[in-house]
Amino acid sequence: MNQEERYAYYLAAFQRGFAQNNIRLNVIGDLEMLPANAKSELLSAIAETEKNSGLNLIMALSYSSRWEIVEAVKK
Repeated sequence: MNQEERYAYYLAAFQRGFAQNNIRLNVIGDLEMLPANAKSELLSAIAETEKNSGLNLIMALSYSSRWEIVEAVKK
């Protein structure tokens, strides 16, 4: 199992736990840096948990303060 497959596998497993425990998943950072299927699994998990009202889990992926500043300037 390569790293991309492992990431997608564990995210799918955690996604079930997010639903059971009312956890809302969100991500900050550059998602374009992720492999395609990992990004797809992540976006699916975010969409599936968006109505959960318990704990908010925010993952910082491919994130840096410099990235945040550049993105703010672009807007």
